Amino acid sequence: MRKNKGPYTVNSDRVQNLRLNTDQINGNKVVRSLLTLEESLHSVETYFSELYPLPSYSFLHPQTTIARCKSGNLEPLLVYALHGVVCLHTNRSTEHGDQGDRWIQITEQALWQELEKLSVFRIQALLLIIRYQMESGRFQKAFTLIAVAARFAAAMRLNHEQTGSNSVAREECRRILWSLKLIERYFSIGLPEFEVLPFESIYIRLPCSEDKFDDAALENSSSVKIFSDLGALGLCMRLESIRRDIMKASRGLALCEDGFPQLHKLVLGFQKELEGVGSQMGSDLDTAGSIISNSLPNQWLCRHLMLRLSWHQSHCDLYRLLLPGYQEAAPGNVLATITQEQKDAAKLQCLKHALSIVRLVASLDETSWNPPPLEFDTAICVYHAIRLIVFIARFHQGTDDLSPELANGKAILCLAALRRLFRSSILVQPIIDEVQRLIDAFSSQDTSNFTFASAPSSDERRNPARKISPIAKVQQRLAVHSLLSRVELENETDAESHIPPHVHDSQRVEASVED
Repeated sequence: MRKNKGPYTVNSDRVQNLRLNTDQINGNKVVRSLLTLEESLHSVETYFSELYPLPSYSFLHPQTTIARCKSGNLEPLLVYALHGVVCLHTNRSTEHGDQGDRWIQITEQALWQELEKLSVFRIQALLLIIRYQMESGRFQKAFTLIAVAARFAAAMRLNHEQTGSNSVAREECRRILWSLKLIERYFSIGLPEFEVLPFESIYIRLPCSEDKFDDAALENSSSVKIFSDLGALGLCMRLESIRRDIMKASRGLALCEDGFPQLHKLVLGFQKELEGVGSQMGSDLDTAGSIISNSLPNQWLCRHLMLRLSWHQSHCDLYRLLLPGYQEAAPGNVLATITQEQKDAAKLQCLKHALSIVRLVASLDETSWNPPPLEFDTAICVYHAIRLIVFIARFHQGTDDLSPELANGKAILCLAALRRLFRSSILVQPIIDEVQRLIDAFSSQDTSNFTFASAPSSDERRNPARKISPIAKVQQRLAVHSLLSRVELENETDAESHIPPHVHDSQRVEASVED
């Protein structure tokens, strides 16, 4: 973030008294009494210049939101939520962090007081609260609020195309739903029992390109190239669906007791889908320089970076199924139907796309003097790329151009990039710690400490006599980066049960959930 665009400092006494004013929320007067028009407008404009390009923050329409703010007609709770999120992102000092907490707190309290009042503005404010709680490390609250937001969305039928509204309003509703789905994935990926908004219940179009969402761009065709993201947001959401389907297939294969002769055909089907997405992404899929240095507006850099990272990660998710010995590979009895030639080809595909992820992130780190905001998924893709590269270098010797020394160098390069790009991220710090652990284990040449297998769950360590079922253990192992692993949920039957906040423990979900 640019340091010269921090939020206006709100009078601290006024902020301290916010909780006393929650009962005053009644129309637009509250906006003027708690935030000046200048403060509100600064936060709204900063949001669109800094955070809106991120796919999970793209659910507000820039022109209409700014216009409503200027006229004093923007929903007060949405203004507060925007101000809180901007405080969190543009200045990490304790003072501004405390201010952000208080603005989010008053918004959340007001929503709970009138929970039955549903509106597009309120669900937008709720999405901002969820993002704030995630990025502040309050994973339990974010996890709970996602379920509330999903229920709101279903009640408002946002999972269906809206009728009777203008094109901007319809697109806003679509983007609310897709942003919610993206946020939910950080908790539920690989765990269908925690998926509160399944793709099977979504009947809306993918988000449109920015030039179609921007009224000014429609009126002035010469400005399309400036404002358009070239459809990157919609393609990102398309890849979300493909990655979820691959994970769903992975779960099924992991539980398959017999062979699965259709495995190669299944892989080819996914590959065809990915080729279709790739054909819409343009050329130079394997290089970051083309994204950073071409004529694409820098405003959409993070979207196109995320699009390419997700595309490469989809290939890694797919072809690691055929990589013998890898944690996420299909069981041996399933791989028995795959020829050695097909396994070798899958290994090369894993390596190719993992190295592409490394190149993209390394190029961004090298060329961006002031790193742009990035989605959490960026760090997840880098982590999986490092795991694949190190695994192949250690256990699949003979691969061209991948010596153990080169693999270790790639891992160290990625670690440095993560530390710079996510230097103050609570979300990413456990991933950084785990990457460091992998590098240390790889450098030590100690194969006894170099493992990709899941460790025993915390429940098993505390109570060895109480074991979870093999099926549950496999399903939990597949939830590699679910933030649910950092949610401390307690069951009345086991008050001590909790989930340790470590990324290497996030490969299984250990929360005690009532039957």
